[in-house]
Amino acid sequence: MKKLAILSIATLFAGSTVFAQSEWYSHKMDVSVQGNGYADLTTLYYSDNATAAFDALYDAYKFPSAPGQPTLYTEIYDVMQSLNGRNVSQLGQTIPLGLVPGADGVFTFAFDLASFPEGSLTFLEDKVSNEWTDLNSTPNYTFSMNAGDNPDRFLIHVTPGITVSGTDGDCSSSSMISMDIPSYVLNGQQVTWDYSISNDNGQVVTGSSTASTDVTVGLDGAQNVTLQFLDYTVNASIDLSQAATPSINLPADLEVEAGESFTIDADVTEGDIIEFYIDGQLVSSNGASFTGSLEAGDYTVEVRAISAEGCESSETMTIKVNEGVTSINDFAAGEVSIFSNGSNVEVRLSEALADANIAMYSMTGQMVANETAAGSVHTLSTKSLNNGIYIVVVSNNDGMMSQQVAIAK
Repeated sequence: MKKLAILSIATLFAGSTVFAQSEWYSHKMDVSVQGNGYADLTTLYYSDNATAAFDALYDAYKFPSAPGQPTLYTEIYDVMQSLNGRNVSQLGQTIPLGLVPGADGVFTFAFDLASFPEGSLTFLEDKVSNEWTDLNSTPNYTFSMNAGDNPDRFLIHVTPGITVSGTDGDCSSSSMISMDIPSYVLNGQQVTWDYSISNDNGQVVTGSSTASTDVTVGLDGAQNVTLQFLDYTVNASIDLSQAATPSINLPADLEVEAGESFTIDADVTEGDIIEFYIDGQLVSSNGASFTGSLEAGDYTVEVRAISAEGCESSETMTIKVNEGVTSINDFAAGEVSIFSNGSNVEVRLSEALADANIAMYSMTGQMVANETAAGSVHTLSTKSLNNGIYIVVVSNNDGMMSQQVAIAK
């Protein structure tokens, strides 16, 4: 026994302009049939408020047409619907489409699709002829049918749309494009989307995917994304931000003599702060160049660069310092002796040099002490100095002496 239709307000005004689209549907498909001089219509739509079950507020049963005339409906023959409201979350579920032809003849379906999301595939499946019709490119389908045929002959396939989003890159990860691609099988074949990602720098990334995928970009700026399947196209433009990671290029390893001055010029990009370390000790944070000298030994120089976003990079090189002249002495043997106990520098002088000038320099050439000797033993305080190698210079009108000392507190 057929059920009588109880029309909701949405049903009564579905074909009018009384209600704005947003008030009762998000996506809508009107399906009409013509044949033997007659026509009929059924409507499928998706709404955030509709439910999976029959609901008098969103659905309406179908009245059979007059004898000899076609009756078009969704769902199955025993529960024919003229208006079929489904929840938006049901995109991707197959919808039965049926026709009671009323008489033998040739019939034509016409599909009118409204506001389906980008990338949403719409196909009609004819279970008798096993034909699949792409409703996006071919919105009409013509077929023969007899009055006694099974009316539940067709299926409508509607997939969810594709969404494209982006994730900005930080110091530890690269920016990326995310493509939310529903996995779906049509006519026994897995749907495969081809994609390309391009930007103003000319970089192009291409590929294909049957499901959601992430693509690493690692760049700033607008990324233009295109996805293609048959005649379906999805276009998106996503603005990404990528935290800058410094790049450092250092010269080749050095080999110098003890006490010989050397300069290291680092080629640094995206580095707001640049620091030089020698064997783990900070020796300079004044730019991308460092000048100094060392006593004999093998040293590791590390350059660290930090970007404005706090991203850090480092590169290392080695310096081999051979034995050489580590001091200059114009005075007679025993007139000057210089010692370092780690926390202080002690200068012992002969009586003739008791009023000599005593200065101390860092390896970058900065004067860190300049004092006049007060007696035969003079102590330079290193309390305010960083650990490292320093040069002590003792001088008067008769000459000078220089010697490297190590401070390790």
